Amino acid sequence: MDIGDIFVNYQNEFDVGIENTGEIDCHWKLVPYETPFGSKFHFSKTEGVLGTKEKPRDLIRVTFKSDILGEFSETFRFAMEGSAEMLSLTFKGHVVAPTFKFSEEIIDFGRVSFKFPV
Repeated sequence: MDIGDIFVNYQNEFDVGIENTGEIDCHWKLVPYETPFGSKFHFSKTEGVLGTKEKPRDLIRVTFKSDILGEFSETFRFAMEGSAEMLSLTFKGHVVAPTFKFSEEIIDFGRVSFKFPV
């Protein structure tokens, strides 16, 4: 999921779901992650059970809020009981500082007396 440019210290939320397309119930669990940007992601659920052919009733809310700047690509893996394969979810984007623009033509303080704040 490309989440684009995100302002530093701004909280973003995303909903994701896991679907069981197999023939048996499946227990899943988020594999722990410890990277600089990975630690800025928080999952509302880190494990659960999905029934056969069941779509998730409750989506997983993923919250991202970073206090560091830079580009990131974080892949989170979900282990499934009884399977050697893992599900992967990748978030990529760029944490940027806020930007401000001023047009000198618009800012006009008029006459200002010396040593008087305006």
